[in-house]
Amino acid sequence: MTCAQQQMVPRSRDAVRRPACGVALQVAVDNFAPLSDAYGADATVAIWAALEQRLAEVIAGLGLAAELRAEPPLFHIGLLLPQPAPVDIAAVVDAALIALGSRPIEVAGDLVMAAVSARIDPTTAADLPVASLPIDERLRDDMAVAAATFLAIAEGRLYFLFQSIAGAADAEQALYQECFARLVDGATEHELHTPRGFMPALERLGLTRRFDRAVVEGGLEYLRANPVARVGCNISSLSAVADAWWTPVLDRLAAAPDLAERLVIEITETAPRGDIEPILGFVRAFRRAGCRIAIDNFGAGFSGLRFAVAAAPDIIKIDACYVREQAAHAFGPAYLGHLVGLARCLATEVVVVGIENDSDLSRARMAAADWVQGRHVAPASLFRTAVSRLVSVFTDVPPERRRAEVIFHRPASGSADGAAAPN
Repeated sequence: MTCAQQQMVPRSRDAVRRPACGVALQVAVDNFAPLSDAYGADATVAIWAALEQRLAEVIAGLGLAAELRAEPPLFHIGLLLPQPAPVDIAAVVDAALIALGSRPIEVAGDLVMAAVSARIDPTTAADLPVASLPIDERLRDDMAVAAATFLAIAEGRLYFLFQSIAGAADAEQALYQECFARLVDGATEHELHTPRGFMPALERLGLTRRFDRAVVEGGLEYLRANPVARVGCNISSLSAVADAWWTPVLDRLAAAPDLAERLVIEITETAPRGDIEPILGFVRAFRRAGCRIAIDNFGAGFSGLRFAVAAAPDIIKIDACYVREQAAHAFGPAYLGHLVGLARCLATEVVVVGIENDSDLSRARMAAADWVQGRHVAPASLFRTAVSRLVSVFTDVPPERRRAEVIFHRPASGSADGAAAPN
């Protein structure tokens, strides 16, 4: 089989780790068009040039020869792999994603984040779903929020609160601890910002996967530091796509089954998704790795029952509104009981969230909940981890191998996207 023929064969995750004479990669800037519309052609040229430079530096730093062809919004990369030494292509892809999608780019005083995805052998890969990105003035405001968020992560200002999910009948029992991400304010150095303030912007910009991966990485660090702990990490449904962003996490879990069996992936639906099949693929991937799956905010999400039936979660968490807002209504306790009964038909464990006082706890018990969560039954504890470098790739490449040839092919001026070619 020739090298060209090899590139046309679909590759499994194991297959891409074997030596080959060449591999075709594709990196997509998913928000290229909205950035162009919001910031203008000149800014788009500067953004693209900065991304191109970062990508070239990554490839050269790994000591790999490559042919890089830029066709906004895509980078086409032809890697010439060394023989006979194997190269972890998944790690190369991850290095590119981290370099392009983790740090903001400064353009005319604005900080801009690129939403990026990647494919190995794009001739056989399906398009990856991304969020519907707004093309209006809100994009600039959202981008400022996103840039501040990722700068905080890069500066090690990501903290976590851990709160136990306790037994409804016996608060001394614990199902696991949920991991809550917090960002420390750079000015005050003590004020904590919750995802409620920045996650909607990340969802609208298609940037949730980068942040949610940081949360899961932080949860894994906590598990390593606490060998008997069980942790649940909450991610947006928009992040629940089994793509290249999650490959390093899945590999790490496969290599450490003791971590996987103590990790719960909580999927929350704070943004609408029309097609649930990508989420189901994500669920299957993490379940194969040994993790348990939970559905958060049950009863208040966008897919609701349809998604719960298809996902067959291990745990369902009833949204806090059914304890708080409906407590004043006469039908509240009965309604909560019916919802808990429905959830028990779909999952092994049922959690009622939002327990803030004795009355809340009493209502959860009357509804026959298995587990409860809230400040009244378990306070949260603080844990800090620096995740500015979540993944270390090819750090052991000797200097003599760091001689790479990166050949650029740039598009002609006046591409189909209407953007000028970067200099």
